[in-house]
Parts: sequence; C-alpha cells; structure tokens
Amino acid sequence: MGNEVLHSDNLRLRLIDLEYKGLKNDEFIVEVRRIYFEEMGHELKADIEILKSSDAKSLKGDQSGYDGTAIYFKTEGKENNQLYILSQGSQQAKDWEYNMNAMLAGQDATQAYATYNFVNDAMEHFNVNDEVNQADIIGMSHSLAHNNNATAQLIYNVFDKVYSVNGAQTNYYQLYSADAEFRQEVNKQFSLSRHDSFAIYRLDPVQLRTFTEEYYEKEGHTKGIYQLISTDDPLFGISGARGFFTVGSVKEVDTNKERPGIRDIFDQLPDAEVAHLQQLAITYTVAEKVGSTNGLRELTGLDISIFEGAQGNWDYAKLYMTKGDEINAMIADMNTKVPPLIDSIKKMTSNSNIIFSHFVEAGYLKESDKNIVVQELTNIESLLEEMKSIIKNNHSVRESQYNVNYAGSNPFMAVLGADIGSLIRLMQLKDSFTESFDKLKDVLGPMLAEIGDSHSILEMLNALGFQAGRAYLGSDMILFKGSGADQIKVNISAAVRMYQQGNLSLEVKNRHVEALLIALDIELVEGFALEQMKVVRRIEEIESNPSSYADHIDACSAPSGSRAEVVSANVHEYLPPLRDIQFDGIHSILQTEITNAKTFLTTSRTAIETLFDKDEFVAALFDYAPGG
Repeated sequence: MGNEVLHSDNLRLRLIDLEYKGLKNDEFIVEVRRIYFEEMGHELKADIEILKSSDAKSLKGDQSGYDGTAIYFKTEGKENNQLYILSQGSQQAKDWEYNMNAMLAGQDATQAYATYNFVNDAMEHFNVNDEVNQADIIGMSHSLAHNNNATAQLIYNVFDKVYSVNGAQTNYYQLYSADAEFRQEVNKQFSLSRHDSFAIYRLDPVQLRTFTEEYYEKEGHTKGIYQLISTDDPLFGISGARGFFTVGSVKEVDTNKERPGIRDIFDQLPDAEVAHLQQLAITYTVAEKVGSTNGLRELTGLDISIFEGAQGNWDYAKLYMTKGDEINAMIADMNTKVPPLIDSIKKMTSNSNIIFSHFVEAGYLKESDKNIVVQELTNIESLLEEMKSIIKNNHSVRESQYNVNYAGSNPFMAVLGADIGSLIRLMQLKDSFTESFDKLKDVLGPMLAEIGDSHSILEMLNALGFQAGRAYLGSDMILFKGSGADQIKVNISAAVRMYQQGNLSLEVKNRHVEALLIALDIELVEGFALEQMKVVRRIEEIESNPSSYADHIDACSAPSGSRAEVVSANVHEYLPPLRDIQFDGIHSILQTEITNAKTFLTTSRTAIETLFDKDEFVAALFDYAPGG
C-alpha cells in the first residue's frame, strides 16, 4: 500500500507516549493532529477513528492487564487506509506481575493473546479486511508492549509492521509455552518429551536461542519488526540473559552519554545471578506500586493493617480473638512468601559486594552507598530468617495440639500463647524491616530513577531530536538555537498554546466589553430617556384633565366647607439632560488592556519567529487551528 501515515521515529514515539496519558477519544484525536503538525509541518490529511481496548468485545472481563488503543486513519479514496495498534507498556502492579511470569519464568502469554484478540476486534470494528477495505496493520509499542506485539506477531503473523522502543524482548521459554507449533518443533529437534514441561529449561540456552531465531526467521514472521533501543535502557541491560532473544531490525542509540549503561554489568554476571536480580527487581517494583504498607505484605505476607491501633500485649490478645481467621491467613501467606524471598536475598547478599561494585565503577553509585546497600541486604536477610524461625516454631506448636503424645495439660492455651507471642515479635520485626527497606529506597532510588529514565520514551526522543535542534518535555516540543552558554530553548508547544488560547480569550473578552457597552447604553441612556418620557406623560395628563386634581387643591388652599374648582393647569417643567456619563473612557480603558495583551502575544510570536530566522515551519505552528 502507500506511504505510512506515521512515517518518522519521533512522530511514532510521541504517539506511543500519548497512549499513556489516558485521554478521552476526542482529546486523543486532537492531540494526534497537533503532534502530527508539529513533527511534519503540515496538517494530517486523513480522518481519525479510535477504539480503546476497554471497549473491545473480546476483552470484556479480560484479566491479563492488557491496555491499548487502535487508531484508524481513513484517507480519501481509501488507497492508504492504515490501522495502528498502540499497546501500552508496564503501568500497573498487575503488569509487573505479568513481567515476572511471562518474561522471567516464560509461563504466561495472556497479554500477547489479548493483543491478537484486540487486533481482530479493531479490524472488525473498522470494517477492515484483506479483500474489500484493505489497510496496513501496524503495531507500535514500548517496554512490555513490545513483548506483547512481537510475541503476537511471531505466533500469529498479525501485523504488517511492528515499531517498538526500549522493548522487553521476546522469550523462547514463553514462546515454547504459547506457540504449539514451535513447541512441537523444539520437542522434535531436541527429543523432548511433551509430558515433561520442565525439560526445556535443561537445554543449552545458546542452542535453544539459535534454534528459535532460525525457526521464526524461516517462518517469515520477523520481517517488518523495527526496534529503537537505548544502550542505557535497563531492559537492554538484561536482554542478554537466558530466555531472551531479539528479533527484527535494531537501531541502538546512546541516550545517556554520562553513563556506560548496565549491559556490560549484567553480561559479567552468571545467568543465575541475573535471574535473581530480575526477580528481586520486579518483586520490589510490585511492592513499590502498591505502597509501603501493602508492599511489605506483597514481599513477606506480613499484613500490618490487621494490627492497626494495637498498643500493647492485651490489644494483640483481643485482636487474636476478633481477627483469628485473618491472622491465620496471614501466617499461611508468610509461610509461602518468606522462604523463597530468603533464598533470593541470600543469593544476592553472597555476591552483593561484587554486584554493586560494578554499579560504583559505572558511576551509578558511590562507594558509601554500595556499603549501605550491602549492609541493609544483610540486615533484611537476618530479619527474614528470624521471621521464618518464628513461623516455623509457631507451626510446630500448632501441630502439637493434634499430637496424641502432647505432654502439656492445655494444648489450646499453648497455641494461644505461642500465637500472641509470635504476633508481638513479628510486629517488632516489622519496624526493623521497614527501616532497612526505606534505607535501600533512599540509596537505590536515585540510581533506579536514572536507569529508569533511560527506559523512557522521553529520553529516546531527546536523543533523536538533538541533531535536528529539538527536544521534548512531556507532550511538548522544545526548539533550541545556539549552543553552550548561548543556547536558547523555547517550548514551542507551550508558546503556541499561549498565543492561540490567549487570542481566543481576548476575542471572548472583546465580546464581553462590547456587550457591557450595550448593557450600559440600555440601562443608563435608554433607561433615563424612558423615565423622562414617563414624567412628560404625567405632565400632559395633568394639563389635559386639571379638574381631576381638585382634591389636591382643596387639601392645600380651599376655605373650610368649600370646594375649589380647577379651571386649567400649566406645568413649567425643566428636565435636565443626562450628564457626566463617559462610556468612551470605560471603553478606552478596556480596549487598551486588550490591545496591550494582543501586542504582547504578537511580539512574543514575532520574537520566536525571528529567533528561528522566520522559519515557515514555526510560523505555520502559530497559525495551525487546533483540531485540524
């Protein structure tokens, strides 16, 4: 078909980023048109229709966590209609749980299935098919969404093209679980039993990776996949680990020239250590997403909300009586979560000095920060070991009441005492655990934020836009002129908004001023004339019918017992004109304010256009009508 509607990296990246904003359909369309105009310098010649995944029929009740937006561009004559599927990356805690199951364990592909279903829903919704109403189907994605789009493409060949930025790479364990045909070929190639689902994890990862790449290359499903990857992106850092393989054409960009990136760090670590780091990082992220209190529960199973308001031993005893079922459930959850967490922490602490020394060498951490991390990880390991011991001892006491050889006189009281004692000690440990967790957060937070920035679309946009004299801030475009200390940056999107919205506001203000003058004229000038007319009519009434006013004369001057007769009446009136009402002065003051504001807007526009040598593109931005 024809040229792609979204045919530049920056344009595609800005629209992928727009997907995260949660805009309503009409707002989304306006933003698409604005961004297109800013990037291309002319209006988008196509109608736009939107379908959110939340409105897709097949995804009603979907529990995978998939989010996306379908954008259908309809061109005149339908010769270049295109359907873009924007899949959203990791946002919610559920997404990070999916990351763990899908990309680490390779046991979940539900979001890839949801992607495929959403594409089909969008094609049906917009009446797109291969025969009558043809349209290219193009996927765009960031982060986790690349894994969704690329996995759906490898399995179903659902897209004509896929564009991704800083994507979570495809995983051959995940594909073995999700793609029946691929699984059959792997089993055949390596003589695996289809009844042994764990046999694949015992294969040589290099051989399996090579076979996977060759298989999908031969299928032809990797054609048309294009990736932009920051060499500083943490997902790029771990993409060399077992399980991951990269498909399509890749363009690597150094988006943070002050750091070497973390790929070299991870490449120096054994696969097992990388897996533990990945596991802990995602577990930490899930906990972080749900907040500190809930995060502690996510990590260890300890639910401190149960004990809210408890001050002493008696309070804990009362809680035990009133919330026994919740406490039992919490202890069971801790018994499930704490042991594997200890294993991961142990494997980390045993090599933590070496691991985090690499981050010091790369400039992400100071030596003193590394020492704090190592110390707090060791503290957390000790605390978790004590938690494990408390739970184990508590479990032994509970089991004893069912033991026929129990020597005590009252097994129930023994269990009660053990449970309350365990609860009190766990709450004491909670404070120490939270303290260590917060210290880690304070030290690792800045490093994780810097590494996380390199995963963002914004850092990639700024790296790509630099050579063209452009940068980006949120949804805005920044133009800059000059270099070094003389460099001037202008938020052109904000400047255009100020100019356009300012002029619209001044038009409204001008209409209000005119309406005010009309109201003043009606209320004062015409009102005064109306009141004058009322007085004149009353005078005319007196002069034309004087006898009807005889009673007024009697009351004032007629002798007692007699009646005055009014023969005629002649009123000598003087009605002064309306004076000292200066509407012109009011109008002048208000119009001066409007004129000054217009002058400011015009001067600002002229200054910006002059700064950029009266670039026709800059002038066009100011004249662009929002909404197309």
